[in-house]
Amino acid sequence: MLPQQIARFLLLSLIVVAVALSAACEQRSIEEEKAEALEIAQQWVADNIQVGADSLVQLVVGEAPGAGAVSNILEDEINQRLDWTYSEPNCQFEDACEVTATVSAEGTFDLPLVGSRSFSASLPFDLRVVVDRGEVTKWTPQAARATVSVTEGS
Repeated sequence: MLPQQIARFLLLSLIVVAVALSAACEQRSIEEEKAEALEIAQQWVADNIQVGADSLVQLVVGEAPGAGAVSNILEDEINQRLDWTYSEPNCQFEDACEVTATVSAEGTFDLPLVGSRSFSASLPFDLRVVVDRGEVTKWTPQAARATVSVTEGS
């Protein structure tokens, strides 16, 4: 009888170890998927950098009356100061991950007859990343979460 109990104990122990190893492998693959999703999102940004710059120019021009007259200068200023940050990928979807890529810039520009203006603007983009295909299949600017401030320059 004692050898049967030992055999059952060993069998149950092996099952527990197998389940634990399986869970550990699955966790690692989720982390790898998140890392790949982030790389894909960063590549999308690199390939579509002008989308962020143009969006920020529109935000600042909309906030500063008269800024449309100097939009080319403003665009150059923003292009030189673009900064992107990324959320942790959310990979709880069956076939894709979501990453929020936020573009921001701060700087100054001169308005004719008005003077120097300082600006700060940011706009998040929600990206849908299909890791298996290695691409962003949908991107949506989140205007409701955008921030923009234009003040008298120093």
